[in-house]
Amino acid sequence: MQKATSEAVTTPTKTQSFKSIPVDHTIKSQLEKLGLGKIRLPRQSKTEYGKQRDLSGYGETGETPTSAYFPPSGCRLVAEASDDAQFPAEGLPEVCFVGRSNVGKSSLLNAIVGYPLSKTSSKPGETTNLRWYNNSDLITLVDLPGYGFSFAQENRSGVWMEAVKRYLQHRKSLKRCFILIDSRQPLKRSDDSTMQFLEESKVTYQLVLTKADLVGVGDLAKRVSQLQSSIKERFPHAVPDVLVVSSQNRSGLSLLRKQLISLFNPERREAFGRLRDKKFAAAERRRAKRAVQAEHQHQVELHEQRRHSRRALMRQVRSDRKAAESRAPSL
Repeated sequence: MQKATSEAVTTPTKTQSFKSIPVDHTIKSQLEKLGLGKIRLPRQSKTEYGKQRDLSGYGETGETPTSAYFPPSGCRLVAEASDDAQFPAEGLPEVCFVGRSNVGKSSLLNAIVGYPLSKTSSKPGETTNLRWYNNSDLITLVDLPGYGFSFAQENRSGVWMEAVKRYLQHRKSLKRCFILIDSRQPLKRSDDSTMQFLEESKVTYQLVLTKADLVGVGDLAKRVSQLQSSIKERFPHAVPDVLVVSSQNRSGLSLLRKQLISLFNPERREAFGRLRDKKFAAAERRRAKRAVQAEHQHQVELHEQRRHSRRALMRQVRSDRKAAESRAPSL
């Protein structure tokens, strides 16, 4: 009996299985280029101490930064609903963000537009309604309530969870669903069931790992590799690429914004670009005009200073002459 027990094979835990996954150095290199992962950065000076570094520029390759399509002044709340009877009319392409409670949906929305659009809270389950945000008439960002935990009353949470299901199943303008997953945690059962539900509903979706600044880049690469393997084997409606972001230092946001931009209506995108260029040209003209006015004012002030200096010098010369004459002996 003792011999049989000693020869029994022990099943590795989830942590042990994760540690045994080899690091994909290609994925790791890509993450490092984007500034993702818990990377040791150069030492901060006393004036910079405690300030969060902004890494949103990592991954920007085009002439126009992706943030130009998400101006803070252009995003606004247009509708809020707790059941399908309150859903707004369909129009612009829509993308929704869903995930476990306290995974960082509100923080991510705020980071995308660079503005405190949605209220954040350390208390999970604060978002209890579906919220539609119109971004410059280009795309609508929809914030869905978190699943897995909520402080809302049970009968009330059942209503809006039913509304979420109807939204995902029947919303024709929904182009993509982004499922947010905490990069520190493995895929939970609730995440898996959500993905299965989207598969049954034939909704295109994409996984987004959040809070990437809290995980080492090696473990982050393992998590991405693990999820991509699961997607390839089990989830045909999922986009193969797993996105990784950090709402704190804004790393990885450029790739997420590129995915959103790819879903824009091409005609609206061109019109927005023309309007943006027109506004930029007008702002450049105003800036140039102010520069000319400032230079003119500087020259006027400089002329006045020189004129006053000449007058003061002449007064001083006259004063010195009088003083010299008064000291000279009379003949």
